Parts: sequence; C-alpha cells; structure tokens
Amino acid sequence: MRILNDRWTIGALVMMTGAALCGPALAGAPTADAWIGTWKLDPSKSDFSGETMTYSKSPTGKYRYSEGPASYEFAMDGKAYPSPYGRTATWTQVSDHVWDSISSREGAPTIHIHRELSADGKTLNVTATGTNPDGTSIDESSVFQRVGGGTGLAGKWRSVKTNAASPAVFIVSSPSPGIMRFEIPEWRQTAEGKLDGSDLPLTGPSATPGLTFSGKVDPSGKFNYMLKYQGKADMYGVQTMAADGKSYTDVTWPAGKPNEKTTGVYVKQ
Repeated sequence: MRILNDRWTIGALVMMTGAALCGPALAGAPTADAWIGTWKLDPSKSDFSGETMTYSKSPTGKYRYSEGPASYEFAMDGKAYPSPYGRTATWTQVSDHVWDSISSREGAPTIHIHRELSADGKTLNVTATGTNPDGTSIDESSVFQRVGGGTGLAGKWRSVKTNAASPAVFIVSSPSPGIMRFEIPEWRQTAEGKLDGSDLPLTGPSATPGLTFSGKVDPSGKFNYMLKYQGKADMYGVQTMAADGKSYTDVTWPAGKPNEKTTGVYVKQ
C-alpha cells in the first residue's frame, strides 16, 4: 500500500537503484546506460494494490501489526511504540470504527494515518497525510477489504484500491566510469557505488540505517534484486525495460509473499 506502510517509505529507492546493475547480457538487451536519466511514475499504468496486512489483538488488549516480514506491537494509548525501520508508532482509538496513528522518526512526526471501518465491518478506508523530507505534501488513500476473520480493526486485510504515487520522480546518473548514482529528490535519499551484487547501503538524512539492496542482471536484461533490512530479506523485485527504452516496469513483492506482487511503471522524461 506504498506510503501507507513503513515498508514503502524505505523500499521505493531500492526499486530504482537496482535497475542499473551492469552484467553479461544478450545482444540487444538493456545495459546500465538505459536507466540513466530522470524517471517519473505513471500512476495510470501502475497497480500498487493486492498487498495484505494483519492486525491481531491479544488478551491483554495490545495489537500486533504484520505486513510481509515487518511487524510490531502497540496499544491504543497514545504512547510511542517501536516500529520497523527505525521509527515509532503512536496509536489512538477515536471510536469503535476509527483509529489514528502517527509514524515518527527520531521523535519527529512524519506521517499521520487515519483508518475508518465501514458499517458492515468489511471495508477499511485508509488515508495518509504528511510531509516529505523535501517539504512536499503526502496525501494518499487506499481501500482494504477484510479477507480474514476478526472484528473491528483486528483481522487480515487486502488492498483493492489505492492512489499511491510516491515517489513521483527519481534520477539516475553515472558520476564516474563504473559508478552509478541514484536519487529520490522528494525523500532526499541517494545510493552510489559499483553495483556488483554486493549489499549497498542507502544514504541521506531520511535513510534507514541497516537498509541495503543487492542484485544482478540476467542475460535477457531483466534486473532481479533483493532489499534487506538488518541483514534479512525484506523485499524482492524484477525490473524490465521497454524495447524503446522510454519506460520500464518494476514488479515487487514482500519477502515470503510471492503472490502479492505490485507493479509500477516509470517513464523517462
């Protein structure tokens, strides 16, 4: 669900950083140079729905949120609880069908998430608002349907609709021979170095410590990559460049959930 969960806020940079890895390729297959340039997401051709998340409630009243390999415990008490990727989450229950949370980094709120349950308990509407590190606004929404048992917030939910469109732009360049640089301006995150299949950290004031990616290009020119957090697999992806080099398709899925693929299409500017 992209900006609506913490995995997307750190995963999008990896989607594009892996794209330019050099390696043996068939004649006519894309090379690293094909990814150099400025790229913009085409929301009309992308589909970020299909991912699932689960809220479970313990007898003590605490909840556990799980999405892919990421999970954490929290209570509806307005206190900050540790959440994945170096963040904290503060939850409040507004009513029996409305829940709000604030995701913070180093004590500074970054995203406010509002969840509202339908009268029949089958649909969860989620909106996210906030500010990106570069000062631009976040305003996204998703619709989830209940696919697992539970009442209220508790249960398993699958996204069926989203207008997520972040990051909107990223830039790929080669500052020196054999070195690639990747940047998401709105998040002020970069990655730079030789992409030879080893783990490469992401840097910048909003980058998550312990986040790396690795991958290799196959002979057909497709790039297969993996995102790791603290040394453990977090996300997988495959990127395919269009024949005319003017766009590419990025298919990603959480570690352990290969059936929950989402697709982003990026167009060269």
